[in-house]
Amino acid sequence: MAKHYKDVFKYWMLEEIPLDDLGIPILFPAVDLPKKVISFNYVNSSLKKADFNPKDYYVHFYIDDYQFERVWFNPLAYVEVFKRFGGIIMPDYSIYDDLPLVVQQYNLYRSRLLAAYYQKQGIDVIANVTWSDETSLDWSLSGLPNNATIALSTNGCLNKDVKTKFLTIYDKVIKMLNPSNVILVGSLPNELSGDNRIIHFNSHIERFNGGD
Repeated sequence: MAKHYKDVFKYWMLEEIPLDDLGIPILFPAVDLPKKVISFNYVNSSLKKADFNPKDYYVHFYIDDYQFERVWFNPLAYVEVFKRFGGIIMPDYSIYDDLPLVVQQYNLYRSRLLAAYYQKQGIDVIANVTWSDETSLDWSLSGLPNNATIALSTNGCLNKDVKTKFLTIYDKVIKMLNPSNVILVGSLPNELSGDNRIIHFNSHIERFNGGD
């Protein structure tokens, strides 16, 4: 590689990472389950607290994309940080249905590459499930483990005009991946309250009052 070439696409992270037929990094099943979760933007301030035990927590990224863009720009800087925690939930770059398809797929690729890279570093990573619409499941679920723990967030998904769509696609995800556990961050819909596979955590907005 030429010395003047800046690897903005993070090709170096792909070393020894398996890819599926679409070129999306493959994730292996997570090893453990979180006792608690914490959003990425509270990691630094929480680690400064004397009574905070990071091993009890998995870090999640169900926050605005700009708040964890620094992880993509400098993934090496967070290896030792994340190793202090019980694990992480795969980063969650947005794939909204009003974004161009190529942007949706690039954001999924970035999320998955970071997750696979941190998994390779010995960090326990829970697969995050995300989608834009029903047709996106063909590629957004590609390379995720079956019969394993998955995670997702309901933030912004339970408004009156989108809740039905969320529940319909969620049901398809469950049928396609057959997860052993579902880590759900955010409000728990009444329609899912009887599913004993769901491990529910409130969002960072409800649980924390300060940030980094």
